[in-house]
Amino acid sequence: MVDYFINFDRELGLNSITKILNTIEKINENDELVITMDSNDAAQSGFIREALENNGFEILPKGDHMGKKYKLIAHKKKGD
Repeated sequence: MVDYFINFDRELGLNSITKILNTIEKINENDELVITMDSNDAAQSGFIREALENNGFEILPKGDHMGKKYKLIAHKKKGD
């Protein structure tokens, strides 16, 4: 199992989706992808979730205890 991490320190945009698409090409069934962003960007993360779902991933959204960070934890669906 390999863990991949993407941290978006800045506002989400076209470069964000490109970075995600390039990363998910490398991910296998037992790997995990953790995408971290500022909690203020959580409302804009829909396009990221959509891209992951369209590429066969299951997503678990999580916030941190301080309310500052928002994470999407993604795993490739079995058999995809």
